[in-house]
Amino acid sequence: EMCIRDSTRTIEEAKVPRPTVREHKPLAVGQFARVDPTIPEIALLQTHFGLKDFPMHLLYATKTKVLLITEVVNEFLEIIAESSISEKLVNMGVAVFKKCKDGTYRITQEAARYVLPYVTKRVVKCSVEELKNFANKLSVKIEDIGDEIAKKDIEALSDGTFLLFAEIKNNSSEVRIPAVVSKTASTVTLSMSKKNLACLRINLMTCLARSFHNLIIVKAVSYTHLR
Repeated sequence: EMCIRDSTRTIEEAKVPRPTVREHKPLAVGQFARVDPTIPEIALLQTHFGLKDFPMHLLYATKTKVLLITEVVNEFLEIIAESSISEKLVNMGVAVFKKCKDGTYRITQEAARYVLPYVTKRVVKCSVEELKNFANKLSVKIEDIGDEIAKKDIEALSDGTFLLFAEIKNNSSEVRIPAVVSKTASTVTLSMSKKNLACLRINLMTCLARSFHNLIIVKAVSYTHLR
């Protein structure tokens, strides 16, 4: 409660609930278990990608992947955890990290757009033209990358997967389009399935078309005002 005191009495101004920090305890629901951010491999994952303010309590793991769910689904899981329904749970959420053969994790293309706002390491911004070039060629030698700033950022990274993204202006906002790529000593290659590659290309074309359409409208309006 919040009170205001004067010289003679205490006046109860308003009842303001104290902020509470909710504890998310370990939880197992069928084959899925809530990720424990303190275990070494998960702590390493956070450090590797520089995950900042990421809602770790929304991550549930299986033997081969880590899934991201919504707050609503998370609350539902907490309700059914002790019931027989939990054993019937087959699938949920979207696979956000997948375990590699060496025991490390990589970001999946399906969840790249959800993870991008939280990643502070192993993420590189490039031009739209450069991302289109990757989407068309699939694999590009580092020395052939045209975006010089992106090229230097990529050269500074150690080998492995990272997020490459471009920004496209759409009305008053900017749309970020990410792609999961893998770097070796001299080459950068898109790391995704044919289905996800097709989705990336469609996404690029759609966003560019909308941006061009909006630009034409703005120019038409400006021309009308000038007449």
